[in-house]
Amino acid sequence: MTAIVTAPSSSIVQLPDDVDKRLANLAQKTNHSVQSCVMEALITYIEDREDYLLAEQRLKESEESGEKTIPFEEIKKSLGFDHE
Repeated sequence: MTAIVTAPSSSIVQLPDDVDKRLANLAQKTNHSVQSCVMEALITYIEDREDYLLAEQRLKESEESGEKTIPFEEIKKSLGFDHE
């Protein structure tokens, strides 16, 4: 396992060997540092999870308030994207 230490908070992440090898390979192929690959992946993950949690919260609030929602299929149809 490899540990990744990041500053200034000194976070430590231990990676299984196979993940570490994949990460090193990706960094080499993309001409980026391992740290920048990890940072980009973490930022993307955090942003995606925050968006998901916000969407869940808004859906719950909408359901609790009785607010009318429009199903996605109906929106696609109204915009002319219903042919598959």
